[in-house]
Amino acid sequence: MKNYKNTLAIAALSLFAGSAFAQGNLDVSALAAPANLDPGANVEVSVWITNRSTKPIDVTTVTGLFLSTNSVISTGDTPLGRFTTPKLAANETVKRIVRINVPLDIGVGTCYIGAFADVDRTYAESNENDNTAAKATNCRGMADLRVKSLTTASKFARGDYFIASTVLENRGGVDAPAFNVGVFLSQDANYSNGDARLSTKTISSLAKGASVSTTLSFTIPALMPIQNYYLLIVTDWDRRVFEFDETNNTLAKLIEVFANGESRAFGTACAGSGGMPLHSVKPRDGATYPRIGYGIQFDVRNARVFAPALCTIGFSSQNWGAIPLPLALRDIGGGLCQLHVSMDITIPFATGATGFGGTYFKVPLDERLIGLTVYSQALIVDDGANNLGINASNAMRTTFGHEK
Repeated sequence: MKNYKNTLAIAALSLFAGSAFAQGNLDVSALAAPANLDPGANVEVSVWITNRSTKPIDVTTVTGLFLSTNSVISTGDTPLGRFTTPKLAANETVKRIVRINVPLDIGVGTCYIGAFADVDRTYAESNENDNTAAKATNCRGMADLRVKSLTTASKFARGDYFIASTVLENRGGVDAPAFNVGVFLSQDANYSNGDARLSTKTISSLAKGASVSTTLSFTIPALMPIQNYYLLIVTDWDRRVFEFDETNNTLAKLIEVFANGESRAFGTACAGSGGMPLHSVKPRDGATYPRIGYGIQFDVRNARVFAPALCTIGFSSQNWGAIPLPLALRDIGGGLCQLHVSMDITIPFATGATGFGGTYFKVPLDERLIGLTVYSQALIVDDGANNLGINASNAMRTTFGHEK
C-alpha cells in the first residue's frame, strides 16, 4: 500500500511538471522604431512577438509599449500604448504596427522604446524572463513655454498704469534659458508683429515641468483709440527659446479701452440773485479724476445765499423720459433757465453765506461703473431769479475712471 501511494505521488508530480513545461513562451523577437523622437510627434513602431515553444498559446495577451532611459524595460517606465497579441501556435511569430504619441516632456539624448509582452502577467509562461526588448533611439526634447493663466482688469483707461498677474509654465523636457514675456494690445486673440507692445519682462530661466508666477506692469497709450481690444500675454515673443510647439505661447483676454475719468461743462446757466451760478464736479479722497472707489463733490457757486438747492443727476442729456433735452423753462416762468439733464437722482443741499454749496458722493468700487457717464446740474431756489423762483446752473458731464 505504501509503495502504491508513492507511485501515485510521483505520477502527480510528473503530471504537474509536464503541464508547466507544456506552456508557451512569449518573446519580443524584434522591434523597430524611428531613429529620432521629437516631442508630441506621432510615430510608427513595429513589434514582432514570437511563441518560442512547441506548445501553442491558446489565449490572447496584452503587449505594452514604454519609453525608458535605459534598455531594461519595466512597467515603471513611461507608458506609450498597448495592443492585443493574438493566440499563437507553436513557434509562431506575429507582427504588429502601432502608432504612438511621443510625450511632450522627453529629454535629450539616447532613450529607448521598449515592448513588454504579456505586460499584465495574465498568462503563465515556461519562461517569464524574456518578455521584453528595447530599441535605442535619439530623444530630441525641447522646452515648451506656455501662458497658463492671466488675471487682470477688463476695463482700462487710456494713459493709466495697470498690472497683470500671470502664470508661465514649461511643459517640455528641457530647461528653458532666459526668455522675454510681453504685454500686447491686439485686434484679435492671436499675436502678430503688428500688435502694440506695452511692456516686456525677462524671465531668467524656467526648469522643465516647472511653472512660475509673475506680474507684468504696463500703461495704456494715452492716444489709443477707444474700443475693445485683446490684451495678450506672449511668452518668448522674440523667439529666443527653441520650442517644439510655438503655437501655444499666447493667452488673450478681451478688454475695453476707454477715456480716463473726466468732467466737462456744457450748457448755459441763467442769472439769479447771486449772479450766474457755476456748477462744477471735483474728485475727492486723493483722486485726480472721477473714478470708482473714490468720492466726488458736486458744487455750485455764485448762487443765492442760504438757499435750498437740488443737485440733479441723470443718465441722459438728450431726453428725460419722453421730454427732449435741453428743456426751456420760460413757458412756466423760468425765464432763460434751461434743464439740461434727466432728473433721475436728486440730492438736496443748501448754499452758505457766500452763495457756495454742494454735496459729496462716494462712487461705489464696482468695475461695471468704469466708463459710465452721468450728467449733473444745480437747481437753486431763488425768488428773485424769475417767476418760477428757480435758478439753474450750467451742467456737467462726468465719466468715471478705474480704481488704481
